[in-house]
Amino acid sequence: MRDFARRPGGVPKVALVATLGILSLVTAVSNVTSVSASTGIGVFVGYADSLRADIGNFPTPWSGSPNVTFRGCLPGSCEYDAGAVRIVNNSGGPVTVNDVKVHISTCTYSGWGPATLTSGSELIVTQLTTGGVATGCPANAFMDTSDVGPNGTSQGDVCTPDGLQPTVEVTINGQTTTHTDSGQVLNTGGIDAADCPKDGIIRNESIQWTVIGSTPCKGSVLSLTPPTQTHGIGTTATVTATFTNGCAQPLQNVSVQFAIISGPNNGRTANGVTDANGHAPFSYSSAVTGTDTHRASITNLAGTIQSNTVIVIWLEEGSSQHRARAGRFQGLREEQPDAVVRPDLDDPARQQPAAAADGAGQREHARDRQHPYHEERRSHQR
Repeated sequence: MRDFARRPGGVPKVALVATLGILSLVTAVSNVTSVSASTGIGVFVGYADSLRADIGNFPTPWSGSPNVTFRGCLPGSCEYDAGAVRIVNNSGGPVTVNDVKVHISTCTYSGWGPATLTSGSELIVTQLTTGGVATGCPANAFMDTSDVGPNGTSQGDVCTPDGLQPTVEVTINGQTTTHTDSGQVLNTGGIDAADCPKDGIIRNESIQWTVIGSTPCKGSVLSLTPPTQTHGIGTTATVTATFTNGCAQPLQNVSVQFAIISGPNNGRTANGVTDANGHAPFSYSSAVTGTDTHRASITNLAGTIQSNTVIVIWLEEGSSQHRARAGRFQGLREEQPDAVVRPDLDDPARQQPAAAADGAGQREHARDRQHPYHEERRSHQR
């Protein structure tokens, strides 16, 4: 929704509909078999609102992200309050997106023009200040899809859901497929989400990229793994950042910044880009011993998202401490607590069996102690 009286300088916010999905990828819904399911083309929807900072919900990637062709007004030239559509090519080869149309009731947005996408790249279409075509839509800014009601009427300031399900018509290599936004991401649930409920508060309408056909996947999760790892100096350690929306759908083509924030390699940084699974790895080696603490971050138009911290322990290669730690962490990763290993003992023969949780181990141990006594008593009786 745009409210000029409540915005300094009367600058409208620009809407944007974005989509992205990966970690528990929900199959995109369309009037025919999903393009993403059958050909490796993913279709996503979202909503971009830059009126107020909402770091976790603002669609990411966006303009300026790696491997992104962006068709919309650029940051700095407009204030976003618009739906957005994202088309990701993971087909293994180049494709041409001939046309994209967004329909809500009798309202149709189009006019972004064709784009050729190499494998792994994507197209984002959203609000335009010039050049867009809007037919049968309310007389507001281009792509303010949260304000579109039945038969092209304005849904601005309306808090009664209209039940409309937007559709996205995508033509790729001359073949057109229509996808239904049954989760109503583009029209924010069929209400003007900025002004609902009616309590005088203007809310941010942003929705993170969501696989079309899914319920809105609000929020973002940036995680760094593994929590702990141990290596000998001169070898290689790898930490992996994973970026998803609130439904664990992966977010691809997002720039990730890695930083070692303490330890012998404090100050070392690196950059990565998330893949189709939302993963971005960072590998490095250390020439000195000690414990490094890592953190990853992602910066979008609204601010910076930070990950949890993880540690990498560097030991002298071949030391008994290194062998003990490596064995212990390997055992933890494989979840096979078959033995309790004392850190000062390297001999496997001196490992002690772990106690059974149900007490059976204690009973067996008791019988072992009683056995020699019974043998001695039977011998005496003979």
